[in-house]
Amino acid sequence: MVHLRVGDAREIDTAWSIWCEANVATQLGQPADDQLGRMQRRLLLPTTALYFLEDDGDAIAVALLSQARESGGAGGPIDGLGHISTVAVRPNYWGRGFATGLIREALEEARRRFYRRVQLWVHASNQRAIGLYEHLGFEKTNDTQPDDFGRPLLRYEIGLTGFEPATP
Repeated sequence: MVHLRVGDAREIDTAWSIWCEANVATQLGQPADDQLGRMQRRLLLPTTALYFLEDDGDAIAVALLSQARESGGAGGPIDGLGHISTVAVRPNYWGRGFATGLIREALEEARRRFYRRVQLWVHASNQRAIGLYEHLGFEKTNDTQPDDFGRPLLRYEIGLTGFEPATP
């Protein structure tokens, strides 16, 4: 039986493992080493929530919600803007709606935190994720930036007004 649970910064290795496995399967390859450091720093912030989906005690998916920050995450917090990152599902669980459930939970928490909008970044080549985000109501912005290897990332955003909460 699959269930959602909130994790904490001590579970960085589990989150990293899922993230790496999903990145390799999407042909993005192993994430850059400094990506782990950014994830660790984000998890230490009091505004970060770490979510796992577990299947019989095994973590199968991960997502983070934090308050968006200026300067690509290195600056001060941006009022009213949440940031979803590290959305990943182990490949043998793809296509079962688990990423949808994680994103919906993160959006619920964003509403509880009174964020007015939520953003995320996605590789332009990750059509599977882009389709999911657009299905959930995220809209592509004009913002782009390269990842650590120079591949294009696209920024998506959703306003939380009118967001339909997840049903239990």
